[in-house]
Amino acid sequence: MRGVAKMVGQVIKGEQKIMQTWKRLKPVEGAKKSKSKIVFVSTSSVFSGNKKENFEEDATDPISNYGITKVVGEEIVRNSNLPYLILRTDQPYCWPEKWQHINSVKRVIETLKSGIILKEIIDWHNTPTYVPDFVRVTTKLIQINETGIFHLVGPDFINRFNWALLTAEIFGLKKEMIQPINSKELNFVAKRSNVKLNNRKIGKRTGILFSGIKEGLIDMEKDSPIQHG
Repeated sequence: MRGVAKMVGQVIKGEQKIMQTWKRLKPVEGAKKSKSKIVFVSTSSVFSGNKKENFEEDATDPISNYGITKVVGEEIVRNSNLPYLILRTDQPYCWPEKWQHINSVKRVIETLKSGIILKEIIDWHNTPTYVPDFVRVTTKLIQINETGIFHLVGPDFINRFNWALLTAEIFGLKKEMIQPINSKELNFVAKRSNVKLNNRKIGKRTGILFSGIKEGLIDMEKDSPIQHG
């Protein structure tokens, strides 16, 4: 019981901090003054992964503090009385700019090129999203004045180990340097959920299909990596 009480307390404290941040930054008030649409980028972590796949209209049930922060953000946006887009995505990847965080694909490439053994998780699945597709679809949604919740993810549901193997194959790196491990070996503090976001709605509304992982990796490989470091 003490453990449950402590967890509940942490969740409440986290939600209070989120609300304080939103009140301080006042993004909704700013959007109202400028008569703007709110575009909020959310995550697959708003779901627990207990369903085979999740659709836009499904009730959220996060299992991590990160997921909770996004659910709170979504609620604020939905209750703003403003037109909005809530765009849920998962594991975005591309050639990052210098100011951007490293992503899973770039990490795999850099690790293998450095001659370091890469341990990748076999029991953590994602629906990776190719960033150029995300940008193209978001632009289209704004152009056609769509509103609501959309899942902007690729079509593939894959574990980290197989994703790394495919990355090594496309970029001509040594697959034998990738070793499968279970997530329990990493002692993650935050819970990870295996969530498959269904993306059929976005394809119907925009006519644009997201790239599969192999397509996205091939497109990255064709792009010059020199300018991206």
